[in-house]
Amino acid sequence: MKPVQLVLTVVFAVTALSLTVWLGKQQGEIPAISPAAATVGQTELTIPAQGPFGKAVATETTFDFGSLELGNSGSHVFVIKNEGQGPLRVRHGGTSCGQCTFGKVSPEDEDIPPGESAEVEVKWTIKVGAPKFHQSATVYTTDPNNKKLSFGIIGAVDQPLHMVPEGTWTTGDLSDKETTTLEGVLYSTLVDAIPIERAECASPLVKVTWEPMSKEELRKKTPSSSPMPSAQEKPALCGMKIKVQIDPATSVGPFRELVKLHTGVRDGLVLDIHLSGRRPGPIELKGPGVNIENNLVVLGEFPAETGKKSKIQMYVRNLDGELEATQLDPENGRVRVQVSSTGRTFGKSKVYDVEIEVPAGPPTKTDEKAAELVVLKLNHPTVSELKMYVDYNAR
Repeated sequence: MKPVQLVLTVVFAVTALSLTVWLGKQQGEIPAISPAAATVGQTELTIPAQGPFGKAVATETTFDFGSLELGNSGSHVFVIKNEGQGPLRVRHGGTSCGQCTFGKVSPEDEDIPPGESAEVEVKWTIKVGAPKFHQSATVYTTDPNNKKLSFGIIGAVDQPLHMVPEGTWTTGDLSDKETTTLEGVLYSTLVDAIPIERAECASPLVKVTWEPMSKEELRKKTPSSSPMPSAQEKPALCGMKIKVQIDPATSVGPFRELVKLHTGVRDGLVLDIHLSGRRPGPIELKGPGVNIENNLVVLGEFPAETGKKSKIQMYVRNLDGELEATQLDPENGRVRVQVSSTGRTFGKSKVYDVEIEVPAGPPTKTDEKAAELVVLKLNHPTVSELKMYVDYNAR
C-alpha cells in the first residue's frame, strides 16, 4: 500500500498553524479497517466493531518553543506509534482556537500497521504579540482506549527590546528651581548588546543620556513582573540605564514631550518615551470641561458647520497691573483663544475670562492624547507663556 499523507492548514487569530500527518507503510497481512470506520460528522473516527485493535501512543504531547519574536515561524513533529495488535487510523479533529479556517484532508485515511508510526508536524507563524502562546491540535484515532489525542504548542512572544517603565513616564509636578530627573531601564532577552545611536526630542529643555548596565544591575533592576519571553522566565542578556533630565525653565501648565530613542537593534528599532506632567504656578484654568492637572479643555461634540464657543476662567496671582495674553501661531491650528478681564478678584487672584472658539469648518475630531495645543504669550513676571490643550469633535 502506498504511503498516505493527511494535510490540514489551520489559521489562528494569533498564529498560522499547519498540521501534516504522515502514515507509515503497511507490512504483512494485517486486517484492514473497514471503510465503514469513516468519520462521524467530519472529524471523529468510528471504532471497529471487533479487534484486534490498534493502540495509539504519543511519544510527547506538548512542545515548548521557548520564545519567538513577532513574525517568526516554527515547526515541530509529534509521533504517534501503533503499539497495538491491529491496524490504527488517525485523523485531525480540530484546534483550541474558535476562529480557525480549515483546509481539506486528503486523500482518504489509511491503516497504520502495528509497530509503525504517524508523524504529526505542526507549523506556526506568530502574527500577534500576545505575551503567552498556548494552542493545541486534536487528532482522533481508532484506538478504543485512546480515541482522542491533544498536542499542545506553548511558548511566548517576545520583543527585541523592553522598556521599564512602559508607556508614559510621569514627571509629577516639575520644579521651577531644580532639574527634574527620571530614570528607566532598557533591556533585552534576545540580543547581547543594545547600541543607542541618538535620542531626539523637540524640546531643548529635555536631555537624555544612557550607560550600560552591569550584570548585577540587570539582575536587580529587571523586574520579574515585566513581560518576559516564555513560561520559564528568561533573564535579560543586556541593558542600558536611561536618564531623562528636564530643565526647570519649562512653562507653567501641562508638560508633554516625546523622546525618540534610536537604536542599532533589528535594523534600527526606534522606541518612544512619552513624558507627561505639569509645572504648577501662579496661573490656573478653571471652568466646565477643564482638567486642571494638564490644562485640557474638553469642548465635546458639535456641528462642524456651526463651530462652537465656550468660556472658562483664568485665575492669576502675583501680577501688578492687568494681564496681557496673545495667542502664538494661531494659523497653525483651528482653535482661537481670547483673554479678557472680568474686573473681579478671588482671594489674591485676578479673574479673567478665556473665550475658546472652534470656528465653522470641516469635520475634525481630536482626543486627549492628540488634543490641539494652544500657546498664550503673557506679560506675567514669572510666567512668560501658558500652554493649554483643546479636545473637540466637530462633526
